Amino acid sequence: MSGLKEYLGDRVKVLTSDGRLFIGLLEGYDQNMNIVLTKSEELIFSMDKPTIRKNTSGILIRGDDIVSVGMIDEDLEKSVEYNKIFATNLKTTKRSFKIK
Repeated sequence: MSGLKEYLGDRVKVLTSDGRLFIGLLEGYDQNMNIVLTKSEELIFSMDKPTIRKNTSGILIRGDDIVSVGMIDEDLEKSVEYNKIFATNLKTTKRSFKIK
């Protein structure tokens, strides 16, 4: 996954197939798109309370679980007021269709 090479050392957002959203520094990846984030956090969304930012320090995310990796626009990110966002968690993308 050479497309990730340009993101090494930069802050990225990672969306996983179970609907979780992580932000952190991309420290490494391998041919299976397993990635390592440092200085990372998970954003936990809820309809009942403001978005929670859970510090994960560092995390390894399996390539099989990754839906999307994107570089962060730091100016735009600073303007987002996550504490004012109320949302349901994203639904899983795993087995989202039936095979007949």
